[in-house]
Amino acid sequence: MTSKEIKEEVIYKLFRRGSWGSRYSNRKAVEHQIDNLVKDDGKKVSGAIDELAKDFLVLEHKKRKAISLNPRRKKSIMKIIDDAFSS
Repeated sequence: MTSKEIKEEVIYKLFRRGSWGSRYSNRKAVEHQIDNLVKDDGKKVSGAIDELAKDFLVLEHKKRKAISLNPRRKKSIMKIIDDAFSS
């Protein structure tokens, strides 16, 4: 999987869980679920989450142990989901 596909998968997992704003998910659990899809290197998942946080699409909570989608970026997030999973 490419870095873009990993980011899309992270966003989609959080979206399906309803993890917006103060309703967050355990970062390690999300990494582990996506790590099962990425066969090459699990460290790519952690790096992708860090990049999403730098772009403010994902918020980090509890000393980076939990993550959620940024509700202020909802339009951007929904566009990413529509583009990636519409077909």
